[in-house]
Amino acid sequence: MTYDAGHWFVGLAGNLMQGESKVTGIGLANLIQPRKVVTTAGVRMLERKLTLSAQWISFAANTDVPVGYVPATSGDLLNFYLAYNPTPDIALNFSVDNALNKYYRPYAIPGSSSDGTTQNDVLFSSPGPGITFKGGMRIHFGGA
Repeated sequence: MTYDAGHWFVGLAGNLMQGESKVTGIGLANLIQPRKVVTTAGVRMLERKLTLSAQWISFAANTDVPVGYVPATSGDLLNFYLAYNPTPDIALNFSVDNALNKYYRPYAIPGSSSDGTTQNDVLFSSPGPGITFKGGMRIHFGGA
């Protein structure tokens, strides 16, 4: 749900998904999104040409996985967004995702042996992205 008052806005979203194998009754290791809550808040300034917002995402670990899998981790992420439209034909945006550079593994990963350890290449390639900076620009040339 979202409430937009024009000069400010807030939002709240959530996800609760569960799944298990009908054959074994054990939870699924993939295809299941983590349980999460997402909150967003922002303001519009300079005659609505500048938008600043922040987003907090909190998610729980999926620990109901088959034997031999390393469970996902829980975590909290903080994201920031900025959008600036100096004219109707120019739009600039910038964002910082995972601003606190938190380690998290959004999905369970397969182990490589019966003791539950993983192959290092799978373990090291499975975390979610660390701090990520993004920027963009859109310029409209010509007529309407």
